[in-house]
Amino acid sequence: MELLNTISNNRIWVRHGPLILKVAAALFLCLILASVTWDVYRQQQVRALNYAPQNIPPIQTKRDAGYQVNNIVKANLFGKIPPKKVERPVVKTTLNLKLQGILWDSREGMARAIITSGKKPAELYAVGQEIKGAGASIKEIRGTEVLLNRNGATESLPLNIKTAEELAPFVGSLANYEPAGTAQQAGQFQSPTNQRTQKQRARPRSANGEPSKVRRPNFSGLDKALRKMGEI
Repeated sequence: MELLNTISNNRIWVRHGPLILKVAAALFLCLILASVTWDVYRQQQVRALNYAPQNIPPIQTKRDAGYQVNNIVKANLFGKIPPKKVERPVVKTTLNLKLQGILWDSREGMARAIITSGKKPAELYAVGQEIKGAGASIKEIRGTEVLLNRNGATESLPLNIKTAEELAPFVGSLANYEPAGTAQQAGQFQSPTNQRTQKQRARPRSANGEPSKVRRPNFSGLDKALRKMGEI
Protein backbone atom coordinates (compact mmCIF):
# COMPACT_ATOMS: atom_id res chain seq x y z
CA MET A 1 0.00 0.00 0.00
CA GLU A 2 2.75 2.35 0.83
CA LEU A 3 4.39 1.68 -2.44
CA LEU A 4 1.17 2.49 -4.26
CA ASN A 5 0.80 5.75 -2.38
CA THR A 6 4.33 6.74 -3.21
CA ILE A 7 3.82 5.95 -6.86
CA SER A 8 0.57 7.94 -6.94
CA ASN A 9 2.21 10.95 -5.29
CA ASN A 10 5.05 10.91 -7.75
CA ARG A 11 2.65 10.85 -10.62
CA ILE A 12 0.71 13.80 -9.18
CA TRP A 13 3.93 15.78 -8.69
CA VAL A 14 5.09 15.00 -12.15
CA ARG A 15 1.81 16.14 -13.63
CA HIS A 16 1.04 19.20 -11.41
CA GLY A 17 4.46 20.10 -9.94
CA PRO A 18 5.34 22.86 -12.40
CA LEU A 19 1.91 24.38 -12.02
CA ILE A 20 2.20 24.40 -8.26
CA LEU A 21 5.61 26.10 -8.46
CA LYS A 22 4.27 28.74 -10.80
CA VAL A 23 1.33 29.47 -8.51
CA ALA A 24 3.62 29.69 -5.47
CA ALA A 25 6.01 32.03 -7.30
CA ALA A 26 3.11 34.23 -8.40
CA LEU A 27 1.80 34.47 -4.84
CA PHE A 28 5.29 35.40 -3.57
CA LEU A 29 5.60 38.13 -6.17
CA CYS A 30 2.19 39.47 -5.24
CA LEU A 31 3.23 39.67 -1.60
CA ILE A 32 6.40 41.54 -2.52
CA LEU A 33 4.51 44.03 -4.73
CA ALA A 34 1.91 44.59 -2.03
CA SER A 35 4.62 45.28 0.56
CA VAL A 36 6.44 47.74 -1.71
CA THR A 37 3.20 49.50 -2.61
CA TRP A 38 2.28 49.87 1.04
CA ASP A 39 5.67 51.34 1.92
CA VAL A 40 5.41 53.91 -0.88
CA TYR A 41 1.92 54.88 0.24
CA ARG A 42 3.02 55.33 3.84
CA GLN A 43 5.93 57.56 2.83
CA GLN A 44 3.65 59.79 0.79
CA GLN A 45 1.26 60.10 3.71
CA VAL A 46 4.08 61.08 6.05
CA ARG A 47 5.39 63.71 3.60
CA ALA A 48 1.93 65.13 3.13
CA LEU A 49 1.49 65.49 6.88
CA ASN A 50 4.89 67.12 7.35
CA TYR A 51 4.58 69.73 4.58
CA ALA A 52 0.87 70.44 4.84
CA PRO A 53 0.06 74.02 6.06
CA GLN A 54 -0.91 74.01 9.68
CA ASN A 55 -3.71 76.15 10.97
CA ILE A 56 -2.03 77.92 13.91
CA PRO A 57 -4.47 79.98 15.93
CA PRO A 58 -3.46 83.69 16.33
CA ILE A 59 -1.98 84.82 19.61
CA GLN A 60 -4.54 86.67 21.63
CA THR A 61 -3.23 89.70 23.52
CA LYS A 62 -4.76 90.62 26.80
CA ARG A 63 -6.43 93.99 26.70
CA ASP A 64 -6.09 94.53 30.41
CA ALA A 65 -2.25 94.76 30.23
CA GLY A 66 -2.43 98.56 29.97
CA TYR A 67 -4.47 98.76 33.13
CA GLN A 68 -1.86 96.69 34.92
CA VAL A 69 0.91 99.09 33.86
CA ASN A 70 -1.17 102.03 35.05
CA ASN A 71 -1.65 100.33 38.37
CA ILE A 72 2.12 99.89 38.71
CA VAL A 73 2.72 103.55 37.87
CA LYS A 74 0.10 104.66 40.37
CA ALA A 75 1.76 102.56 43.07
CA ASN A 76 4.80 104.95 43.06
CA LEU A 77 7.30 102.17 43.67
CA PHE A 78 10.27 104.52 43.07
CA GLY A 79 8.87 107.49 44.93
CA LYS A 80 6.59 110.32 43.96
CA ILE A 81 7.90 113.24 41.90
CA PRO A 82 7.42 116.45 43.87
CA PRO A 83 5.29 119.05 42.09
CA LYS A 84 7.25 121.83 40.43
CA LYS A 85 6.85 125.17 42.11
CA VAL A 86 5.55 127.93 39.90
CA GLU A 87 7.72 131.00 40.47
CA ARG A 88 5.79 134.23 40.27
CA PRO A 89 7.47 137.38 38.97
CA VAL A 90 9.00 139.38 41.80
CA VAL A 91 7.88 142.99 42.10
CA LYS A 92 10.45 145.73 42.72
CA THR A 93 10.14 147.13 46.22
CA THR A 94 8.82 150.63 46.85
CA LEU A 95 10.66 151.04 50.16
CA ASN A 96 13.23 153.79 50.57
CA LEU A 97 16.14 151.35 50.46
CA LYS A 98 19.33 151.21 48.41
CA LEU A 99 21.45 148.12 47.88
CA GLN A 100 24.98 149.52 47.85
CA GLY A 101 26.86 146.23 47.55
CA ILE A 102 26.82 142.46 48.07
CA LEU A 103 29.42 140.38 49.90
CA TRP A 104 28.86 137.06 48.18
CA ASP A 105 29.83 133.70 49.70
CA SER A 106 29.03 130.24 48.36
CA ARG A 107 28.47 128.95 51.89
CA GLU A 108 24.88 129.14 53.02
CA GLY A 109 24.18 131.95 55.46
CA MET A 110 27.56 133.66 54.98
CA ALA A 111 26.54 136.20 52.30
CA ARG A 112 25.92 139.78 53.36
CA ALA A 113 24.11 142.74 51.78
CA ILE A 114 25.10 146.40 52.25
CA ILE A 115 21.80 148.31 52.47
CA THR A 116 21.06 151.95 53.14
CA SER A 117 17.69 152.75 54.71
CA GLY A 118 16.64 156.34 54.09
CA LYS A 119 19.32 158.77 55.25
CA LYS A 120 20.82 156.32 57.72
CA PRO A 121 24.34 154.98 57.16
CA ALA A 122 24.73 151.69 55.32
CA GLU A 123 24.73 148.49 57.34
CA LEU A 124 25.43 144.81 56.73
CA TYR A 125 22.48 142.40 56.73
CA ALA A 126 22.33 138.61 56.53
CA VAL A 127 19.49 136.33 55.48
CA GLY A 128 16.66 136.49 58.01
CA GLN A 129 17.62 139.82 59.56
CA GLU A 130 15.17 142.71 59.84
CA ILE A 131 16.09 145.94 58.07
CA LYS A 132 15.96 148.80 60.54
CA GLY A 133 13.06 151.17 59.96
CA ALA A 134 11.84 149.36 56.82
CA GLY A 135 9.40 146.73 58.08
CA ALA A 136 10.96 144.02 55.90
CA SER A 137 13.53 141.25 56.29
CA ILE A 138 16.13 139.65 54.06
CA LYS A 139 14.74 136.54 52.37
CA GLU A 140 17.49 135.70 49.87
CA ILE A 141 20.75 137.26 48.71
CA ARG A 142 21.54 136.83 45.02
CA GLY A 143 24.29 138.05 42.72
CA THR A 144 22.65 141.31 41.62
CA GLU A 145 19.64 141.67 43.89
CA VAL A 146 18.21 140.93 47.31
CA LEU A 147 14.77 139.42 47.89
CA LEU A 148 12.82 141.00 50.74
CA ASN A 149 10.03 139.51 52.80
CA ARG A 150 7.51 142.27 53.34
CA ASN A 151 4.38 141.14 55.20
CA GLY A 152 4.54 137.72 53.52
CA ALA A 153 5.06 139.13 50.01
CA THR A 154 8.36 138.80 48.16
CA GLU A 155 9.87 141.99 46.74
CA SER A 156 13.11 142.66 44.88
CA LEU A 157 15.77 145.20 45.82
CA PRO A 158 18.18 145.51 42.86
CA LEU A 159 21.81 146.50 43.18
CA ASN A 160 22.40 150.25 42.92
CA ILE A 161 24.55 150.40 39.77
CA LYS A 162 25.78 153.76 38.51
CA THR A 163 24.60 154.65 35.02
CA ALA A 164 26.73 156.23 32.28
CA GLU A 165 25.14 159.63 32.88
CA GLU A 166 25.98 159.48 36.58
CA LEU A 167 29.58 158.52 35.84
CA ALA A 168 30.05 161.18 33.10
CA PRO A 169 31.36 163.94 35.46
CA PHE A 170 33.98 161.60 36.91
CA VAL A 171 35.06 160.38 33.48
CA GLY A 172 35.39 163.97 32.22
CA SER A 173 37.49 165.05 35.17
CA LEU A 174 39.82 162.09 34.69
CA ALA A 175 40.18 162.87 30.96
CA ASN A 176 41.13 166.51 31.66
CA TYR A 177 43.63 165.60 34.34
CA GLU A 178 47.29 166.00 33.24
CA PRO A 179 50.01 164.88 35.63
CA ALA A 180 52.89 167.31 36.21
CA GLY A 181 56.37 166.44 35.05
CA THR A 182 57.64 164.88 31.85
CA ALA A 183 58.30 161.55 33.52
CA GLN A 184 54.68 161.25 34.63
CA GLN A 185 53.40 162.25 31.19
CA ALA A 186 55.41 159.40 29.70
CA GLY A 187 53.63 156.99 32.02
CA GLN A 188 56.51 156.70 34.51
CA PHE A 189 56.04 157.20 38.21
CA GLN A 190 58.69 158.89 40.33
CA SER A 191 58.57 159.02 44.07
CA PRO A 192 59.59 162.24 45.93
CA THR A 193 62.78 160.52 47.07
CA ASN A 194 63.82 159.77 43.49
CA GLN A 195 63.03 163.34 42.45
CA ARG A 196 65.22 164.78 45.24
CA THR A 197 68.03 162.40 44.31
CA GLN A 198 67.88 163.48 40.68
CA LYS A 199 67.93 167.16 41.71
CA GLN A 200 70.97 166.58 43.86
CA ARG A 201 72.76 164.74 41.06
CA ALA A 202 71.91 167.38 38.42
CA ARG A 203 74.84 169.72 37.69
CA PRO A 204 74.13 173.43 37.25
CA ARG A 205 74.52 174.83 33.77
CA SER A 206 75.98 178.16 32.70
CA ALA A 207 74.42 180.68 30.37
CA ASN A 208 75.90 179.09 27.25
CA GLY A 209 74.46 175.68 28.11
CA GLU A 210 77.68 173.95 29.19
CA PRO A 211 77.83 172.60 32.73
CA SER A 212 79.70 174.91 35.10
CA LYS A 213 82.11 173.80 37.77
CA VAL A 214 80.75 173.49 41.28
CA ARG A 215 82.68 175.53 43.81
CA ARG A 216 83.43 173.81 47.03
CA PRO A 217 83.12 175.88 50.23
CA ASN A 218 86.37 177.07 51.83
CA PHE A 219 86.56 176.01 55.47
CA SER A 220 90.19 177.09 55.97
CA GLY A 221 89.28 180.04 58.24
CA LEU A 222 87.07 177.85 60.41
CA ASP A 223 89.80 175.27 60.70
CA LYS A 224 92.29 177.92 61.84
CA ALA A 225 89.87 179.19 64.50
CA LEU A 226 89.35 175.67 65.84
CA ARG A 227 93.06 175.10 66.05
CA LYS A 228 93.59 178.30 68.03
CA MET A 229 90.86 177.29 70.45
CA GLY A 230 92.62 173.99 70.92
CA GLU A 231 95.89 175.70 71.74
CA ILE A 232 94.35 177.94 74.42
